[in-house]
Amino acid sequence: MTEPLMFGFGGDKPENEDYPLEFTGHYLIGMNPKTEEDGGYWDTPQEARLEFSLQFAELSGDAEGKFLFVRKAPMLEMHKPFEESKHKYRMIGRFSIAKLKEKNNG
Repeated sequence: MTEPLMFGFGGDKPENEDYPLEFTGHYLIGMNPKTEEDGGYWDTPQEARLEFSLQFAELSGDAEGKFLFVRKAPMLEMHKPFEESKHKYRMIGRFSIAKLKEKNNG
């Protein structure tokens, strides 16, 4: 699923210019930065869940006092690379942070 889950909007921001929010960032969290070029997988499902939760805690700290949108609900993914006998795991979620637009009363 590549479309955002945002109150029925189809893109990064609503078409209505009077919309009161502006997006300050879009985030994909849960990937292993050491193996990002190979898909960002972790060795165990427990490690994937733990690392996702740590990254989410950091993201939610950045979003404090703002609006946090879930664009793709997190889910555990399993992958078996061709050259390896063991499965790898990642828990990926897409989020956006928005804040209220400043009103221009001038």
